[in-house]
Amino acid sequence: MALSWPRAFKKSVAYIVWLIVWSFVGIALIGAGVYVGSASLVNLISALMSGIPPTVDSSLLAGLALAAVGYVVMILGAIASLVRLLYDVAHQATLDISAGALEIIEQQQRATVATPSAQRAVAPPTRVGEPAMEQAVAPQPPVTVEPAPPVPVRPQVKYCAFCGKAIPMSARFCQYCQRAQP
Repeated sequence: MALSWPRAFKKSVAYIVWLIVWSFVGIALIGAGVYVGSASLVNLISALMSGIPPTVDSSLLAGLALAAVGYVVMILGAIASLVRLLYDVAHQATLDISAGALEIIEQQQRATVATPSAQRAVAPPTRVGEPAMEQAVAPQPPVTVEPAPPVPVRPQVKYCAFCGKAIPMSARFCQYCQRAQP
């Protein structure tokens, strides 16, 4: 069954909602990082402007780290939401296909079990949801399967270049005339 428009819009709305949620979480972490590191950043900039040797405070590093974590959470949350959406759609499509195939198999089994004397078969539906049409099938003669003839095995031998007798393929010397093979 194809993805219907209402289901597609529902999935896209869910995806947008998750994007907004992850954006708020990321922006909150970035804002907390800016808040934590802003005082130290102002002190660092004023020290640089007045010629005083600058000192890097740990709150500045913590603020930068928190802002970086917020950015990563925002990006990974968006990617994870997309992956989840794709997985849900693919999983639902697999279930729909499996259910359709299972219905066809069950219909065929019911038809062969229900009418063994008439030997009726159920043709698979052409589209999902359409009823299957019954067709009468003429009885078939039993099929006999004959075994295939064995494939001849090519012997692993070669012939001596000097005496002409059969020797193993890997032989370097003839076992009969004791001469080296070319």
